[in-house]
Amino acid sequence: MKDRLFKGKSIIDFPETYVILDIETTGLDFEYCEIIEVAAIKYLDGVEIDRFSSLVQPHPYTCIDEDNNMTIEYVDEFITSLTGITNDMLKEAPLPLDVIPEFIDFIGNNTIVGYNVNFDINFLYDAAVKFELALKNDYVDILRIARKLYPDMQHHRLKD
Repeated sequence: MKDRLFKGKSIIDFPETYVILDIETTGLDFEYCEIIEVAAIKYLDGVEIDRFSSLVQPHPYTCIDEDNNMTIEYVDEFITSLTGITNDMLKEAPLPLDVIPEFIDFIGNNTIVGYNVNFDINFLYDAAVKFELALKNDYVDILRIARKLYPDMQHHRLKD
């Protein structure tokens, strides 16, 4: 388990001011996969006050098809089917250096809210560290609340 020294705490509370956050990645592994999209909505006293959304270009990789044609890709078919984000969309996307600092600044010191948000927090925390930024925000994971409120449900996936 990776130690994230200054990572905020998971809380079960709903603050008056918060940022609802979601990210998409190239996969599940914090060490090898990258962020490909960030999005957040900022609320103050239950009223939306701002939004942030951007694709993020990950490192490309080279593919060679059956006809020996070489292509540059950013995500595989599974990630495209899961997220709807295509290689063409990422081709012109801004680089992490241009997006992550601005996104961290947008979040500020607000409490972060999301579904299974610990996953997102870990990716963001690691991205922040790469750019010598801090992400110390406490967070509310709605998945934890759903498990507490509905312990008898077989699954606690967002679609359920």
